Amino acid sequence: MSINPLPNGRHPTNRELQLMRLGYTEYQPRLISIQKNNPERYSAVMDGRKRFYQHGWVCPTCVNSERYTRNLACVYCAGQRIGSCFTILEGGLSMYTPTSEERSAMYQRRRQEIMYQRDLRQRITALGEIQCGWWKFRNNEFVGENLAGKSIRLSLNEPDAFTVRTLRKQDACFASIWEHVHNSLKIPDLTIAPTTE
Repeated sequence: MSINPLPNGRHPTNRELQLMRLGYTEYQPRLISIQKNNPERYSAVMDGRKRFYQHGWVCPTCVNSERYTRNLACVYCAGQRIGSCFTILEGGLSMYTPTSEERSAMYQRRRQEIMYQRDLRQRITALGEIQCGWWKFRNNEFVGENLAGKSIRLSLNEPDAFTVRTLRKQDACFASIWEHVHNSLKIPDLTIAPTTE
């Protein structure tokens, strides 16, 4: 069973919209939900459009009805905000000027998260496929079998902490590959149970 990469409430990225359109199974529940709840957005996603007109919806700020397919933001309002936040410098560079400290902190957090995820993806790609016993690490996942012979897939980003702790105690191969991947990528192991004094 694969982990849903796009839970409700999280906006899809442009890449995830493309994967939906291409029919990747893990994105199909979200695509079916979009089709059911917003047919106009669904048509735009399937056509590869970045914008669509939603009949029956009006932006409370500017009274327009054109929205972005990705995050449902009002196209006009978003365009106005971009112009007020970013200044184009010579050479095509841009400078971000926050409209408030809170928005600036949110923007900086998003930028840092994007940069961290991009760097982590590059390090995972460079690491390649690793095998230890009957366990493999590939494409951001640990794939193998537990001692009962049941197939298991664990995501590096969102592992089941209880399963990881159990496997590390019972399976030396899993413990080795888990520690090797975390040490090689220099990322913290968030599944370690806190010690009680």
